[in-house]
Amino acid sequence: MVVFSSFFAAAIVYRRKPQVHKRLMMVAANMLLIAAVARMKFIPPPPAGLPLFLAIWFLPLISAMAYDWWGQRRIHTVYFIGLGAFVIRILAIAIHDTEAWGSLTRAIVGLVA
Repeated sequence: MVVFSSFFAAAIVYRRKPQVHKRLMMVAANMLLIAAVARMKFIPPPPAGLPLFLAIWFLPLISAMAYDWWGQRRIHTVYFIGLGAFVIRILAIAIHDTEAWGSLTRAIVGLVA
């Protein structure tokens, strides 16, 4: 939700620049697709189903990048920033179930509680 909120807030800030605004909204909406893709029954559980999961999740962003390339012969910078956010999100998924991540989150919760 943090990544979605960041792109959505940026889209609100840039609403007077339609070319930037629509791309930021596209990336923000695409970030929300992780929940929908995770619930798809035909995708096998990780690690076997990870390539299919990522392909379905990335497809709208890759399609938008291809559309930009096809129409303008360049890809807008917002899409590259969104792609970077996707990669960071994938790394977060990869470390989510590790013991190091669990101890870090327990330490943070211990500070708050």
